[in-house]
Amino acid sequence: MTSNFNRRQFFRQSLYSSVSFVSAAWWITGCSPSEKKKEYQLKSCQDLSEVSEVELAKRKQFAYETRASDPLKKCMDCKLFLPPRLDESCGGCSLFKGPVEAEGSCTYWAPLEA
Repeated sequence: MTSNFNRRQFFRQSLYSSVSFVSAAWWITGCSPSEKKKEYQLKSCQDLSEVSEVELAKRKQFAYETRASDPLKKCMDCKLFLPPRLDESCGGCSLFKGPVEAEGSCTYWAPLEA
């Protein structure tokens, strides 16, 4: 009987130790979701460092500009525009990957349907 009790005690202590170790490691490394959100938010909509060369070529092909030359043809009024998610400042586009300014524009602008 004593061996079963000791085995249970051993497994219980192992579980508690593992949970404590993982929690401490997570706390020390600072992996809180709010800090990751802050880091992401600080990135500019013009930061294209994570966009591939192929997608950059697409942006150029569609003549994307961060500020629309025609105020009636802004990305935010285009049906291809993907609005920013909660806590994000940049939107996206159905045509190419990467951040897109709501005030931007490109040659494939398509008006929103009413």
